[in-house]
Amino acid sequence: MSKIMIQALCGRIYKKEQLREDLIELNRLIKTESFREGFLDAFYEHEAFYLGLLDEADPKVRKNAVKLLACVGDPASREPLWQHYLKEETRFLRADYLEAMKAFDMKPYVGKLKAIRESLPEDEADKHVRNERRKLRELIRKEEPPAKHRFRWPKRPCRLCFIVPKGTEETAARAMGVTVAGKLSGGFIGVIAPEDLRKTLDFRVYQSALFDFCPRLIGEKAARDGRKVGAFLLEEGLVAYLEALHENNGEPFAFRVDIKGVKDPAVKNAIARDVSRILEEKSEGRLENDVSAYELEIRLLYSRRMDCRAFLKLYTLPDRRFEYRTRVLPVSMQPSRAALMMAFAGGALKDNANVLDPFCGTGILLIERAKALGYRSLYGLDIYRPALEACEENSRNAGARVQMIQRDFSDFRHEYPFDEIVTDMPRKSGNHSEKDIRGLYRTFFDRLGQWMTPEGRVLLYSEEESYIRENLKRHPKIRLIGQLPLTASGSAYLMQYGRE
Repeated sequence: MSKIMIQALCGRIYKKEQLREDLIELNRLIKTESFREGFLDAFYEHEAFYLGLLDEADPKVRKNAVKLLACVGDPASREPLWQHYLKEETRFLRADYLEAMKAFDMKPYVGKLKAIRESLPEDEADKHVRNERRKLRELIRKEEPPAKHRFRWPKRPCRLCFIVPKGTEETAARAMGVTVAGKLSGGFIGVIAPEDLRKTLDFRVYQSALFDFCPRLIGEKAARDGRKVGAFLLEEGLVAYLEALHENNGEPFAFRVDIKGVKDPAVKNAIARDVSRILEEKSEGRLENDVSAYELEIRLLYSRRMDCRAFLKLYTLPDRRFEYRTRVLPVSMQPSRAALMMAFAGGALKDNANVLDPFCGTGILLIERAKALGYRSLYGLDIYRPALEACEENSRNAGARVQMIQRDFSDFRHEYPFDEIVTDMPRKSGNHSEKDIRGLYRTFFDRLGQWMTPEGRVLLYSEEESYIRENLKRHPKIRLIGQLPLTASGSAYLMQYGRE
């Protein structure tokens, strides 16, 4: 069917009756692989026709022809694209040619690309000229990647913002041995001595660490204007801060701007665009906006009042805490959240324990349990084979010895009881109705008596607090020790199994 549709559409294109509209539709269709494959046959039968579209008078036709040639990626199209770029007089189209050239090997043209970029004014007000400069830089960087900056461990204390689920700041800080110097939505500030920085960053309970280079609040009036935000960051010493934390390699710092807390996409994009522009124009060549190969992220956290704080996420400082997680599924738990659950359980975990996860998925909770404390055995159950395959790969990467069994938890038996149950409880979905999940919870709690040792521990994440409370009433031998909110919809629950 896709091939027939492409043939019909191309037939209309060759007649040029509504050329612009048909080319737009063709570009839309070939984003799908099956349509793209159908178009390749048509392209090679009429290659000269498609190259000839670059000479059409309508700039929108040329624009769509450029996109088609990039999608096909035939090396024979490279030189025609280059020649037409050189003579293209419609300013907004020149960046499209450069974007298309990313599909080709442009190494032989790098010298000419550099010469063209140097000929364009850096502070040009015309947005099309600025866009062309940016695309030239991206294309040059693709062929000649610049040297990456190397992080230099500081000799002075650093203020860091550790991103953690709201409400878990004290739990995370206590696990890390960090004194909370301030809080903000979804994180806390800590001042880390230089001799403690490596050790602190190795803790597993935080999602990401942001450098708090500018502790001052950007007021609402200034925060709404990206140009003022950019100027503020430079005045606060952004460039000097980056240079102090990195070895000088003569290259500019490649950055992107990320904005959190602004709901309106238009406002968000406008602020990010203006911040990026000011940083590039006013940093004397030390900062370059590059959303595809950035070394650092300038993260602006906006409040409801529309004032904001600025932080730095440095990708020059690799985060290797969860490198074992090479296989994921859409429902996989974040590993930092799993580690935070282990910190929450704390002394309730037992050294050299036998541990079971009856809904193990990709194995994240079992692996983080193994990282937290010694164990005798780790067992993971799941009925979904791809999940167990992911669990096998992840646990092997982590060096955790997980025994995986493809089985429904409701009929699982074992020769010896378990000291701990750790799990992420299933949720309502297209495959599991509310009735199914409620029944699953009842069966799970009923099975605990057959699985667990006296005074065993249950540590689970659930988005169904009512089912937890309901089953605790049904099972007086199970006692709730603590609860920690981890998401807007769910919590970690720590329970003890034993006699009344």
